[in-house]
Amino acid sequence: MELLNQPQYWWGPPGSGALRQPLSVVELIHAGTLDVRSAATLWLLLESGSSLVVAGGPQRIGKTTMATALLPFLPPAARVYFTRGPDDPLDVPPPRADAPVYLMVNEFSDHTPWYMSGEAICHVFELALRGARIVGTVHGDQVAEVLAAFHRGCEVSIDALARLDCVLVLALDPGPGGVARRLACCSLVFPAGDGVTVVDIARWQGEARRIFTTPSTRSVQALADKVGMSMPEAARAVDLRADELHRLTRERVTDPRAVAEAIAAFRARHGIS
Repeated sequence: MELLNQPQYWWGPPGSGALRQPLSVVELIHAGTLDVRSAATLWLLLESGSSLVVAGGPQRIGKTTMATALLPFLPPAARVYFTRGPDDPLDVPPPRADAPVYLMVNEFSDHTPWYMSGEAICHVFELALRGARIVGTVHGDQVAEVLAAFHRGCEVSIDALARLDCVLVLALDPGPGGVARRLACCSLVFPAGDGVTVVDIARWQGEARRIFTTPSTRSVQALADKVGMSMPEAARAVDLRADELHRLTRERVTDPRAVAEAIAAFRARHGIS
């Protein structure tokens, strides 16, 4: 992964006191925010070039922590650009199939001058129409709320909105062990006529106290379509990555750098470039 600039405002405005010590995806699995299967699915999606936003209602729910933990899942040849607010010229190189460009949007909102707001949001999505990918965060409790905010509130076109492949929603879970951060829902976004449709692939089940990765034919086919594989190939690809994450979780490989190195070693073993 190549950094096109420095993540100066990725963790929030200067002096905000925002968390700057990243967590790894294995740490998020240990914390119960993700489970192995949902993390493996996100790995495959991002590695295959999907765009993704992490949403959540309350502040400090962990949106940026989640997005940062998922960065090692980007393709090895990814070129990463961290946005710096609505005045950012977004002067990025043209995306290439062998070197995709990722726009890392610290937050889609007007809460601070360092977040992406106004017409600049449309500029981000225009670049997505030209082949750039998006990884970012946004406020919202529901997938439909997030998509409506982009389309109606920010006037992002349907064609551009459909380039937002995946929306992951975080929520606070007041469970028996205290309040915890959970993946509430993970949905894939597809164009559908004059709008978009969503397909859930993972959801938190409060009564069962677990994240349920949807095994329906529709969900598996949706995942396969996003990653450009057949259904059996996609299922096998998730299984392989889940096995690796199980190993890292079992062996308590939690340091972000060590996890990133393990992911790189997995790709080398399996010939993934």
